[in-house]
Amino acid sequence: MDVYCFLFTDVLLITKSVKRVEKVKVIRQPLVIHNVVFLLIYLNEFRCAVASYCFQANSGTQGRSWIEAIHNAQNQLQRLRSESQRDDTDDRDEDETESSMSTSSSPSLQHREPLEK
Repeated sequence: MDVYCFLFTDVLLITKSVKRVEKVKVIRQPLVIHNVVFLLIYLNEFRCAVASYCFQANSGTQGRSWIEAIHNAQNQLQRLRSESQRDDTDDRDEDETESSMSTSSSPSLQHREPLEK
């Protein structure tokens, strides 16, 4: 089911659209922000949920700061992985260039038959 969530300073509304008119209908009781707990779902490398954790902060501000900190850590990790992949690609390109240059600039040994007298 597609839902639309509206976050206000004190409540979270979960709604769905009404098909015939351009309106939304509240489908759950409004959630008071200071009673909201946070669910963290851990996905494995195949993007399958393998664990879930439920957190409750002492205040909305503390909850938002935890969520922001987690998002910041995820974004930072993504940037580091992207930089690492770029560095690996650059290193491979340099290795290939050096390898082709070393082959063409290496001295070649030629086998000569001794001269007969």
